[in-house]
This record gives sequence, structure tokens and C-alpha cells, in this order.
Amino acid sequence: MTKERFSITLRGTVLRETLVKLLLLNIPLGPYATTDAPVAITRVMENLDPALDCETSFYDIYLETPPLEKILARVKAFEPDVIGLSAILSHNYGYVKRLSLYLKDNYPRAVQVLGGEMASVGNIVVRRTAVDFCVTGESEPTFSALLRSLKDNNFDLEPRERFKDIRGLIFMLDGESHFTGYMEEKREVLQINYEIVERFSNIRHYLEPAFSGQRLRRSYNKTEMDDYFVDHFHPENLHK
Repeated sequence: MTKERFSITLRGTVLRETLVKLLLLNIPLGPYATTDAPVAITRVMENLDPALDCETSFYDIYLETPPLEKILARVKAFEPDVIGLSAILSHNYGYVKRLSLYLKDNYPRAVQVLGGEMASVGNIVVRRTAVDFCVTGESEPTFSALLRSLKDNNFDLEPRERFKDIRGLIFMLDGESHFTGYMEEKREVLQINYEIVERFSNIRHYLEPAFSGQRLRRSYNKTEMDDYFVDHFHPENLHK
């Protein structure tokens, strides 16, 4: 559905288009809160093309696994143009399907984009859910290119042929799932952006288990810790 967009003009010249409103959601790993940090979300947020002028928000579902009605309330309050779903594990496909269909029924104006490991079965996701696009591999450059194309066309999905030139996408085209090929990847290893987590979520929820001896994901402090492949914070590394 095409939405009306607004611009600031001076003497007939467009000075600046309105923001692209982007809401990111992380798909829970199970029915309970998890201490796995939202690494992928922070990577997407800090690597968006600044020229897109995005107004971005992040609803950290990991903290509470809220009911769908609460997620919808957050969506309606923010009024996004695009909803980004970060789905790490494919076993939560059922949850993604329920959430995406529910959001499409109750907030159809938003384009839905999914990234993460579940995009490896993107041909199924775009066929059976309300997700419009899956982004494969390192999603940052592909996602920015997709947002740029959507913004330039007033977030209208038609004609879909124009998305064929964006590498790393899976979407429905002429009744079939279409894959545009892989985007070239940098394979960079970067630390999680704690500032983003602190701004949009509860950083203590993710850091406190480190000091209680709980097993950690290897995504923490990869570029700072002497022994990169560790499962726990050792005492000599606690200051880092």
C-alpha cells in the first residue's frame, strides 16, 4: 500500500525528505527471557547508511517475550515504515510466522524484513509468512540498499523487479521465491555495541551473568580478550 510522504520545501525546492522510520525486533529463542545479547541488532543499527536518515528504534523482546498484543502496541506507538526481524535460530519459525501474520493483519502499512540464520530458509519464510524480504549473509549493506529503494519508491513494493539488482535478498516475484545472489562479505569481527544495548534495553540483564560465572556467548569482547575463544569471563579479563 502506498503511503503519503511529506517533504520540507523552500521556494518549490525539496530540502529534505522525512525520516525512514525503522523498528527492529529480535525473535526470542524460547518462551523465557534469555541472556544472549542482541549482537546482530547492534550491528545493523550502527552500520545503516547515514544518508538514509533513519529514525530507528529497537524493542528488545529477549527481555520478556511479551504477548503479541504488547508487541503490536509498541509498533503502533512508533508507526514504522519498516519492521526488521532478527531471527537467530530457525527452530523459532513458528513464532516468526505467527508474529508476522499478526502484525500484517493489524498493521499492514509496514514492510517486513527478516535477517539472521532463519534467512537460510528464506524461500519458505517469504512463501508462508507475511515477511516481504529476507536478507542473507552479512545484512548491513543489503539492508541499507533495500531501505534506499523502498524510500525512493514511497515504500510501494510494486513493481518488484526493481529489487532484483540488490544482492542478498529473497522475496516473492511472479508467484515464486526469488534469490538475488549473495552480497560480498567483509567477514569483520567486531565487538557488540554496548551503548546501543544500554539505550534501548537493559544492559545489566546481559552483563550480570558474566560475573556470576554463567556461560557466555563468544560474541562478547572478541577483539578485546586475550583468549578469544572462551566460554567464561576469567578474573584476569574482568577489567576489560
